[in-house]
Parts: sequence; structure tokens; C-alpha cells
Amino acid sequence: MPMTGLPKARQADIRAELEDHLRARVDDLMITGLSEPEAVQQAVNELGETAHLARQFRTALKPKRISPMHTALIAIAGSALTLGVFSTINTPNTIPAQATTAAALAASENAEADNLANAVPTADYAFAKGGTIDLRTATLTTIFDQVRTNLDRPLVIHWEHLEQIGIPKDQPIGLDADPVPTEVALRLAIQRAETEDFGGIAIVDHPDAVEITTTEYLDHRTKQIKPHNITDLIVHYEIPMMRAPGEIGVNRQTAEKAGREILETIMPLASRDDWTEYGGALATASIVGNSIIVDAPARIHAEVKQVIEMMQAEVTRFIQAQEQSAARLEQEKAARVDALAIKLDSLRESITNMSGEERRIEIRRKVAVEEAARASHAIHTLQNNGADRIRELNPDHEYLHLSEEQLDDVKNDAAERAAKLEAELADIQIRIGDAKTYRQSVLNQLVQLDYAPAVSESRTARQRRGRQMKAEASSTGSTDQN
Repeated sequence: MPMTGLPKARQADIRAELEDHLRARVDDLMITGLSEPEAVQQAVNELGETAHLARQFRTALKPKRISPMHTALIAIAGSALTLGVFSTINTPNTIPAQATTAAALAASENAEADNLANAVPTADYAFAKGGTIDLRTATLTTIFDQVRTNLDRPLVIHWEHLEQIGIPKDQPIGLDADPVPTEVALRLAIQRAETEDFGGIAIVDHPDAVEITTTEYLDHRTKQIKPHNITDLIVHYEIPMMRAPGEIGVNRQTAEKAGREILETIMPLASRDDWTEYGGALATASIVGNSIIVDAPARIHAEVKQVIEMMQAEVTRFIQAQEQSAARLEQEKAARVDALAIKLDSLRESITNMSGEERRIEIRRKVAVEEAARASHAIHTLQNNGADRIRELNPDHEYLHLSEEQLDDVKNDAAERAAKLEAELADIQIRIGDAKTYRQSVLNQLVQLDYAPAVSESRTARQRRGRQMKAEASSTGSTDQN
């Protein structure tokens, strides 16, 4: 809190106290129904007058000694904050009719003050276009006079501010260059005048005028406390940690941890050397709820805002990339489910067809086995008992007129046919087993992909196996008892 001019240890104490006030006030305002960003903004607005008062104390404070009066003045600033909060709570929201004109005038003046408070140096010198300038002999005065000639609005120059930091108005720029356009000459002169200790020239392009002053003065004039909402960034940070979508709203400690990490990312990218954390004296920041409360000149607020917007844009791109990736994966999943579902149906049909073929082969095999058994029995009877016995049983028996070699052929053919059908049956049973295994693999893949019919079929199969195991266990128990 360099605005007080106090030693760093005392500044830290006051800063911590103000943070506590802010947090408490934000909580009070949220109870009344305000959203967190609205509550933070109102609390900061209430703090604004106190912060301005404290900055005024800086001119009265000695740099190396803190007197009791200084401490009292800081206490008055804290009291102003308390009174401001109290009056905000207890003041009615009614405005007398006779105050309307005064209120409108005050609003106009406030708007003007806001424009000055939010003024940032411009980097676009297009307003200075027109003519050329010889930088060998030109001075700031001649350059500014040329700018004034080209302008369509007044030019305001704070020569006293420039002289205070040692920038002379009548010293030649002294750059060995051919004549250059006025806007280029202006840019080069500003760069040449910049110093490490005192900064340099700042040009503010107001709608009604162009103002030339020093960076130091502009920083002093525009220093203010403002909140920067980082809810979107915190929510993105919180996603991996959240158990439920609403948890971010109540998990204050985690949100503030995320806020601190975001702030640590912002500070090096927004005028790094001006932050007290990096040895500067112009900018400080605290985390209150889902907002960063920054006390800094307008140009640093603008840079903080720009960095936050860049981070938000990056988060948006990341989320969009995730969504596109998720959509692509969903499309790939849908295509895979369709292909596997078709394969599952095809395998079901193939297994049904093979099972029918298995039954037909089994019937033919049984017939062949029976025929082989009958042929073997008839031939055995014929060979052992002679033709008379066969003739008694069946005078027209087909084997009566066959020779020994022919009878052996009949017996061998019947056995070969039965063996062939046995092999066919074994082969189709193997193919049915392979098809069922493959189908189960496809079914499992569809279950992993949450394909509803496959999930239902798998659940039904598990229930059926469970009933079978229970029945088998019950049957085994009954057998053991017997």
C-alpha cells in the first residue's frame, strides 16, 4: 500500500485490515441479495473515498519517520471506511425531487472525473499526422507546435510536469535523421526523453483534447482501487477439483487459492516492475472472493484487464478445443457402436445358422452310426451263422448275394460315412464356439461404449448364469444329503 508512504511492515498491516473489511463487507452485501461481483464492486466503491483520503496523507508524511499524528491519520482513514459502510447500510434509497438537477450535474462531473481517472497513455499518434520535422534541430516545443497545428482539438501541455523530471522544452532533439512525418518525430522524441528513474512523457488522447504530461503525474492522478472479476478463470481452474457444479460457490478457500495463482500469472505480464511484489511502488493486489482488487494507476488496470481477457480467450479456446475433441470422439464412438452393432447382429445370425446346421449334421451322424451298426451286425451274423440264418429272418436281405469283399466294403463305407459326419459335427461345433467367443468380445466392447441393448443383454446373461449357479448349488446340496 505505497499510497500511505508508511514503512512496508505497517503498510502490510493496513492492507490486511482493509482486506478483512472488504471481505466482511462483501459477505454482508451478498446476504442482501447481490451477486458476488456486484458486492465486490460496491464494497470497493465504498472504499474509494477512504483510499483517496489515505493518498492525500502521503504529501504530509515524512519518508523516514512516522509520527503519532500519522498513525492517527491512518486511523481516521479506517474510521472513514467504517462510517461509509455504516451509512450505506442505514441510508434510505429515496432522493428528494428538488435534488434531481443537482444529481444530474453531479453525475456529469463524476463522468468527467471518471474519464480523467481512467486515462491511459496512447500508443497511437495518428492525431499528429501532417507535415515533416527535422529532428536534428527540432525541440519538443517545435514538435508540439506542429502537433497543435495538425490537431482538430485543443492540445494541453503540462510543461511544469516535464520540467520537474528534467525534460527541457527548447533543447534540440539532436537525432541525425532526414525529416520524418510529424507522428514519427513525436514518437522518437518521446522515446528519447524517457528515463529509468523518472519515466517519461505520457500523451492522453481525450475525445475533446490531447493532453501531454509525464507518466509519473498521470500515474499519480489515475491511481485507484478497482475490482477485476476472474470468475470464469477460477471456474476453469476448479473443474478438475469440483465434485458438483455448485461447489465453486461455497469453496472459498479453494477459489482464493486459484485466484492467487491467477494473480501470480497476471502480475509479470502487466507492468511487472511496478508491483510491490517485484520491488515496485505503484501497484498492489488482493484476492476477495472471485475478484482481484487492484490498487494501481489506470494504465496498469488497463493492462490487467487486457491480460485477463487474453487468459479468458485462451480458456475459451481450450474449452472449445475440448468440446470439439469431445464431439469428434462422440462421433467416432457412434460410428464404432454402429459397426459393432452390425457385427453383433451378423454374428447372432451366423451362430443361429450354424446351430441349425449342427442339429442337421447331428441327425445325419446318428443315422449313419445306426446304419453302420446294423450293417456290422448283419455282416457279423452272416459270417458267423451263414446265409441260412439270414434267409430265415429276411429272405430278401440285400447282403445275401454279396461276396466277402463286398461285405467288407459295405461295412467300411458305413463306418467312413459315420466318421466323416462326426468330423463335420466337431468342426461346426468349434466354429460355433469361436463365433460365440467373438460375439461375446463384441458385446463386451458395446457394453464399455454404453450401448443400451448390449448392456441389457449382458445384464440378462449375468442374471441367467446366477440362477443356474444357484440351481446347481442347490442340486449338489440335495445330492450330498442323500
